[in-house]
Amino acid sequence: RGSRIPNLGLKNLGNTCYINALLQSLYHTERFREYVITVKEHEGLPLLGKLADFFIAMKSNYARELDEAHEKLIERILEIREEVFSFNIQSFFLIVE
Repeated sequence: RGSRIPNLGLKNLGNTCYINALLQSLYHTERFREYVITVKEHEGLPLLGKLADFFIAMKSNYARELDEAHEKLIERILEIREEVFSFNIQSFFLIVE
């Protein structure tokens, strides 16, 4: 399972410091974090599923689990970056409602 370390930071996976800062900010937004973790339907929304896995790993404080979840989330973001960074704020709220 790996070592349990309180207040883990995120590795820079090649210029990911800005997205890491955003992910940590989202994680520390309690209502958003709990919504993402507890939402039952991640089918059709793979990014939301990876974000949930990442948030769960952040809560666990296990270094290996966090590293794995972080890498998978970053990979997914990079796969769909055009879609992620081109939608407007109204679209974001439709996704999370």
